[in-house]
Amino acid sequence: MSDALVRALDADGWQMHAHAIGDRAVRTALNAYEAVARTWRRSRRHTITHLRLVHPDAYRRFARAGVVASMQLQWAQPSSFTNDALKPYIGPERYARLYPARSLAKAGALLADGSDWPVDPLAPFTQIATAIDRSHPDEDQPPLNAREGLTRAQSLVMHTAGAAHQLHDGNSGTGCPGKRADLIVLDRDITKVPVKEIRATKVQYTLISGRVVHDAESQTGRARAEVARRIGAQGARRTSGGSCCQGH
Repeated sequence: MSDALVRALDADGWQMHAHAIGDRAVRTALNAYEAVARTWRRSRRHTITHLRLVHPDAYRRFARAGVVASMQLQWAQPSSFTNDALKPYIGPERYARLYPARSLAKAGALLADGSDWPVDPLAPFTQIATAIDRSHPDEDQPPLNAREGLTRAQSLVMHTAGAAHQLHDGNSGTGCPGKRADLIVLDRDITKVPVKEIRATKVQYTLISGRVVHDAESQTGRARAEVARRIGAQGARRTSGGSCCQGH
């Protein structure tokens, strides 16, 4: 990912989306983006996704260069992969900085989130909850770097307004006059229930531009929910620690 390549693509109107898991890859992507930061149109929303490991010196560079930090925080939980396979290779100091969501937010980075489906399960409420508690609900282990957990509000904004910003969708992502009424009605108040219960949230209604397009209680809605469940589970069988970058 050379500076010259990013300059050429930026000048031609392309928006960059780089995948970076390690701190050196993040630094390389930031170097290239900063090379055009003074000349690119701010309508561009160049992005780095994954961000498993970011050096602290790079946190503030995201905000300075206007780079979107896209993270898949369903991975930010203790597992045999992170505890047993990864830690011996990166050491305890870097291990303690995995998925630095709160540090990036504190440094002014704009956070967005994506599922990385079909590599991972399509489970947005698991993502929202894990971004907060950094825990695996079925394993009795301490959270993964709990100090990097986001607040409930930060997690919700990351998954709504943050994602809409990354995708240049200025008419969605928040509910306010003048925007499309793209809304979901849930079976619980995820701003108040215990964080671990967020993972079991179900969508009762989906509205697009104010029109109901999904009703969970209807026959069609139940059929669609089953299809969505199967689609979402396709990524569940991946090897822990896999990546959408594999094979590219």
